[in-house]
Formats: sequence, C-alpha cells, structure tokens
Amino acid sequence: MQKETAKRRAEIREKLQKFLARVPVFMYGTDFREEALKHVIKSLDPTLFERVTGLTIEDFTLLSDLGLFHARNMDAAIYQFRQFERASLRYADEHPTEEADGPVGLWEQSADELGAGKPRE
Repeated sequence: MQKETAKRRAEIREKLQKFLARVPVFMYGTDFREEALKHVIKSLDPTLFERVTGLTIEDFTLLSDLGLFHARNMDAAIYQFRQFERASLRYADEHPTEEADGPVGLWEQSADELGAGKPRE
C-alpha cells in the first residue's frame, strides 16, 4: 500500500514538473491570449496543450483538483510571462503598435473579467 502511494506521488510530481516546464511554450503557442488559461487548456486548445506538455486533459484536471495551482501565483506568473512575451515581440517588430498591449487572460479569469488585464491585487 505504501509503495503504491509513493509511486503515485512520484508520478504526480513528475507530471506537475512537466507541466510547469512546458506551460510557457503552450502559452506562447496559443492564440487565445485574452482567455483564462484554464479555459484555454480545457476547452479552446486542448490538442495543442496535450501535444506541447505531454499531459492529457485528465492529468491536468487531476492536478487542478488536487489544489496544486494557487490562482494568485499562477496569475502573477502568467502576467509576467505575457509582459516578457510582449516586450520580445515589440523588440522584433520594426513598427510596434499599442495594440500589442491589449488585455491578457490570466489563470482563472479572462480579459473581459479583468478589465485592464492586470492581476488582481
């Protein structure tokens, strides 16, 4: 029994590490930047998510249900990534526009729910 539990914990830890390492690649690859990331993963772009992370939607749901994603921390990480992404895209663009600074969806909230696209304080 303990051996099975330890094996299951190691499996979950490995899946979580894989997710955390590959989720920025997924965020960069998806076109749904104004939507909540959880919604994009589960509904809007699950095929890309599975291809990039190697995790199934069921694995992601299990990790979410276990409470492994703290919404405030995920919001801050996503917001920082999007700011870095915007800066790099602006740097590469010879004629940057203000449109690149539009709203950003976070972990559980879409840009519509956020208003300005910044993480809640």
